[in-house]
Amino acid sequence: MNKSLVYFFLVLMTVPLVSFSHDKNDVQGTWLSVVKEGKLAKQYMSHTFSGDSELLVQTKEDIKDVRKWKYIDGKYEVDFKMGKYSHKASYKLTSRDTLVQLYKSGKVRNNYVRLGSTLEKSREKTSVFERSRESKKFLANYIDHTSLEVGKTYKTSRRTPLMKGYTLNGMLSMPVSSIFRVLGKRKIKGNVWYQVEYKRRKGFLNSIALIGQSLKP
Repeated sequence: MNKSLVYFFLVLMTVPLVSFSHDKNDVQGTWLSVVKEGKLAKQYMSHTFSGDSELLVQTKEDIKDVRKWKYIDGKYEVDFKMGKYSHKASYKLTSRDTLVQLYKSGKVRNNYVRLGSTLEKSREKTSVFERSRESKKFLANYIDHTSLEVGKTYKTSRRTPLMKGYTLNGMLSMPVSSIFRVLGKRKIKGNVWYQVEYKRRKGFLNSIALIGQSLKP
């Protein structure tokens, strides 16, 4: 077993939470779970925080849970239901690229690393669940919905709304397997928006509509 990986994992689980200056919107993005031996889980067991206070929790290929979060006293508080029972979860940023889930006592329950960060790219990944051929293809094509590059083309994997401006008005619809090119990117009220070209028509995509999509052509 790699001693450095073990050390990293033990540090994450035992060090006290340090003060980190951040605001409500800094949590936006996709976070991968830290699992055995300090490795990161692949796409599944991920948490995606969006700018409209929505949290998408994906635990398996076909299990996605949409929850709402609120920013209270430096923490991201989440209320959700599992079956008939209501639950609460509390998350806190410990750095720009590390997130923890806390017990009521304040102790760390789970650790997460931001997808697309330097830390995430340097860490070894591991499979948590046995995957079908389809899910392996999805993982190979997965792109973070907030990290599309200007000038590149992408393909939708589900019907996707295309706006006439940076609002939810004037919506058109791109069907599954639509190819679009990114012309520009900007952040508005915490949400990433893309100006795109689709079939010689220009429009705007809210990155939230791209959550969970396999976007490679």
